[in-house]
Amino acid sequence: MTKINFISKKILDWDWSISGQSVCDPKPVKRAYELLNHSESLITDYSSSFELSDALSNLKRALNQRLKLIEKTYNLKSVKFYDCPKGYLELLEKYGLARPYLIKTLMEIRNKIEHEDAEPPNINRCKELVDVTWYFLKSTDKIVNLKPTDIELEPKKSLKLSDKYGCTMGVKQSNNNSLSISGWFPKTYIYNHEKADSLRIKCSAIHDGLYWKGKEHHEDKTINDIWLVAEIDLDFNEKHLFLKKVFEAV
Repeated sequence: MTKINFISKKILDWDWSISGQSVCDPKPVKRAYELLNHSESLITDYSSSFELSDALSNLKRALNQRLKLIEKTYNLKSVKFYDCPKGYLELLEKYGLARPYLIKTLMEIRNKIEHEDAEPPNINRCKELVDVTWYFLKSTDKIVNLKPTDIELEPKKSLKLSDKYGCTMGVKQSNNNSLSISGWFPKTYIYNHEKADSLRIKCSAIHDGLYWKGKEHHEDKTINDIWLVAEIDLDFNEKHLFLKKVFEAV
């Protein structure tokens, strides 16, 4: 029987590490680098303005391809958290995935060439933009090659909690707003009613350490230790915080 409880948001301040990942399709990842490499091949000391324009066009395609892949994988636009920016590059900045200024500069240069027949920048500037694109692709490779599915949480040493506490969070592929959670927590982290600093959980199993009395495992657990298996339904602000923590742990 499902039981509704609440768990302290303090667990979000524990140390996070990735313990399970699903392998993503490598073809879209490879495609961005093909576009980047073609762009780089067009930029030489003797490149014409047409070749430089084509090079910047392919850089923009490489960036757009990667941005679409990130969105397809994580659906970040659907998470309308507090103070959510409108621009996608600014959104990625909120998650610690991009610094948008130089990327936006490339986009703007390419748009002026395409829509206003503007001249491309000089060769050195074009080479710099190649480097910007390369760094962006490299910095986001991890999250588009492997999608985290399971996260281990352990109390930070500064919290001075016993090392018997810890849990695993799992992302349900059918519902990105729902997480599974299982593990051991201090009794003070579990509430019977909602508090300002709590997350709502639907427990399929919950008991204290006395459950293990006389059994082979977890003999160190007491009445002040709680084991639970549950689901957490996140609101958008909580989902944003969760994703940010996941990206930091990757």
